[in-house]
Order: sequence, then structure tokens, then C-alpha cells
Amino acid sequence: MRTLLASSLLASSLLAACSAPIAQVAATNPSPRPLQPRAATDVQVFVSRRPVEAHVDVAIIRPAQVGAYGATLSEVVDAVRIEAAQLGCDGVVLDARDQIWGSCIVFAGAPAVAAPAVAAPAVAAPVAVAEGVATSTPVAAAPSAPVAVAPPPSRPASPPSVVLERVFAKLDRDHNGRLGPEELPKNASSLVHQIDTNGDGWVTRYELRTFNAALRTR
Repeated sequence: MRTLLASSLLASSLLAACSAPIAQVAATNPSPRPLQPRAATDVQVFVSRRPVEAHVDVAIIRPAQVGAYGATLSEVVDAVRIEAAQLGCDGVVLDARDQIWGSCIVFAGAPAVAAPAVAAPAVAAPVAVAEGVATSTPVAAAPSAPVAVAPPPSRPASPPSVVLERVFAKLDRDHNGRLGPEELPKNASSLVHQIDTNGDGWVTRYELRTFNAALRTR
């Protein structure tokens, strides 16, 4: 685990001058089992809540925040998920109350496997009756079919507009209840165009909430 985290930190430092957003990793607790890198799509994402399954937090992932290196909200979220995949995390819990960061989690239970078939004990089945007494011959019952336990379904990352609503108060530096061109993330013009219903170039909290409410009903 420490070797994997050290490699991740080294890769992040080498890329600091030429790519964005950059994620920094800090180990927290030992993993309950050895970790292997996986595809980012295999990492479950939990936003401001934790899974019900037993799990261990093994690392904290701190990405570059919105606007750093020209990073958009979706790029920041993707950076956390990609870093979690490289560490071998089962999932990542995102928190955006102050700054966006993620906690790499590993489920405490072993990976789901198919249970081996076990032959049932022989059962006596009556085959003849003589003078009111049943005689029997041992007959082996059919083995039970193996049972496979499916892993929990992966949960997609939150849309950029939902993340934007969570960090609205932080981005609204003048506290006027709306985000101007200088406060909005760079490279978010297409998203702003969808949210800004009156076309004044500003995104109000009401416009953002209305947009996300309509998004949830689709």
C-alpha cells in the first residue's frame, strides 16, 4: 500500500508543470486487503454520503480545485476518480462543503466469488413395502447449484451542475447570490449557457437550483 501511494505521489509531482488538475494523496489507514490498480469506471463514487457496506478509509485524495490550471468541475471530479483507480480503491467519497476532496475507501468484505458445489448427504428413499414395513436404499440428492454474490452496482459521478451548486457559496466571493464571469470556472461556457435562462451572463442560485431540479426528473 505504501509503495503504491509513494508511486502515485511521485507521478503527481512530475506532472505538476504540464497537466491539470493535479491530485495529491495522503495515506490514512492500512487496507484490509492488497490493492491493485483498476479502471476508473470500476470505482464507485459517493457524494456527501457513505456506503452502507463495511469499509475502511485508506487515503485522502486532494485534487487541484476549480479554476486551478484552468480545471473545470468535471475535470476535478474525474481527477479524484482516476487517482482512486490507480490506488486500487473500491470507491471514493467526495466532499465539497469547503474544498473538493475525496476519501479512498476499501470494502472490508472479500470480493464476491461463487460458492463451490457441495454434495448433499445420502438420503434414504423407500422402494418397496413388505408386510407393512418399508425398506429403503440410500439415494444421493442432487448437489445444489453454486451461488454467486454480485458486487454492488457502480454509481456514476454527479453532473458538473450539481457539484457547482454545492460549491456555489465558495465561488460567490462578493456574496451577491449570483456568479459572474470572473467567479465561474473556466471552460464552463456551454454549461453556463444552459443554466443562464435570462441570458445576462450570470448564474443565480435560483437558476442553478431550477436547472438541477429539472435534471433530476429526466
